[in-house]
Amino acid sequence: MKLNHFPLYRLGLTYFLIQLQFWFPIWVIFLLDKGLTFTDIIIADMLYWGMIVLLEVPMGYIGDRLGRKKTYFFGAMLGAFTFLMMVLITEFYLLLICWVCWSFFLTIISGTDTAYIYELIKDENLLERSNTIFGYFASITSLSFITSHFFASLLYSVNMNLPILVNAFCALAAGILVTTLPSPKKKPEDLLIPKMKELIVDIAWKNKPIRILIFILALLYAYSWSTTLIFQPFLLDLGVNIEFFGVVYLSFTSLGVIGGLITGKLVQWIGSYYLIIFGTLGMWIAIGLSGFSPSLYALIGIVFIRFFYFLSESPLKVLINNDIENKYRASIFSLSNLISSLMLLLLRPLIGFFSDIIGTRSTFQIWFFLGIMVFIISAYLICNIIKELKIKLES
Repeated sequence: MKLNHFPLYRLGLTYFLIQLQFWFPIWVIFLLDKGLTFTDIIIADMLYWGMIVLLEVPMGYIGDRLGRKKTYFFGAMLGAFTFLMMVLITEFYLLLICWVCWSFFLTIISGTDTAYIYELIKDENLLERSNTIFGYFASITSLSFITSHFFASLLYSVNMNLPILVNAFCALAAGILVTTLPSPKKKPEDLLIPKMKELIVDIAWKNKPIRILIFILALLYAYSWSTTLIFQPFLLDLGVNIEFFGVVYLSFTSLGVIGGLITGKLVQWIGSYYLIIFGTLGMWIAIGLSGFSPSLYALIGIVFIRFFYFLSESPLKVLINNDIENKYRASIFSLSNLISSLMLLLLRPLIGFFSDIIGTRSTFQIWFFLGIMVFIISAYLICNIIKELKIKLES
C-alpha cells in the first residue's frame, strides 16, 4: 500500500487494537481461578454460540443499515464494556451475562470489518490488490495476537485481571480511532437495502458460487477454531508450563503473519481456488500432527493450524466480496458467520466433552478423522465452481 492511502492504514491500526487478545492464552485458567468449573465454562460457551446464532444475521443487517463507521464504533465500545465486566465475574450467572455481552460485541463487528476493508479498497482504487491487502489484514490479526499472546502470561503473573483490563483499554482506544476514519462512499442504489428474506433467498441461496463460498468459509472456520477450546488443556497434557504458553502462542500467531503476507503471491502463482484447497489440506494435516505425533511435533502441528487457515480465508473473502454489492456486504458475511456459529454450537461442546472423557490428544485424533470429511466436501465444492467457470469461458 502506498503512503497516501491513510484510511487503510488507520483502519489497519483500529483492526489491530480490536483484534488484540490478551485474554486468549489465559481465559480458561482465569475463569478456573475465579472459582468456576470447566463444566461452567462449557455451558457458558454453548450459550455464547447460541446467542451468536440468533444475533449474526440481524446484527449484520443492522450494520448495513447503520453504516460501517457507526457500527464499528459501537462494537469497539461494547468490547471495552465486556472486558471490564469480565473482571467482575465471581459467580456463574455473571459469567453467563458477560458471555451474552461478548456475543453482541462480536456479532456487531463481524462482517462489518470485512465489508469496511473491502469498501475502502474500492474507494482507493486498489481492487487489483485485494488478495494482497486482505492478506495484510490477516497478518495484522496475527501481529495483534503475537503482541497480546506473548505478554498475556506475564501480565497474568503480575495480576490475574491485568490482561483483561489491557484488552478493555485497547478496545476503547480502537473506538476513539474509528471516529477518525472515513465512511465508505455510497451510490444511490446502496441505500436500497433488500429485505432480510430477499437477502438470504435471492442473493445468498440462488447465487450458487456465493452459496458455496459462504458455506466453505463457515466450515473451515468452525473446523479449525473449535480446537482452540482445548489448546490450553492440551498444552498442559503435553507438559508445557503455563509460563511457556506465551511462546507457544507467539509461534502459533507468527506463522499466521507469514501466511497473511504470502497469500497475495500464492494467489498469483496457483490461483485463489487451488490455494483454498491447499490451505484446507494443510490445516487437516496440522491437526493430525497434533494428535498422532510425539510432544515436539504435536506442538509444531498446533502452531501451523492458523497458518494454513489464513491461506484459505483471505482468498475466500475476496472471492465473496467480488461478487456482492456494498448494500448487503456485511449481511452476507454475517450469514457465513451464522452458519459457522451453528457448527461451533455443536462442535465446541463436543470437543470439550471428548477432551474430558478421553483426553485432549485422542480428541485431536478424532478431529483429524473429521477433517477427512471437511477436506473432501471443500475440495469437491471448489472443483465444481472451477468446472462451471471453465464451461462459461469455453461458451
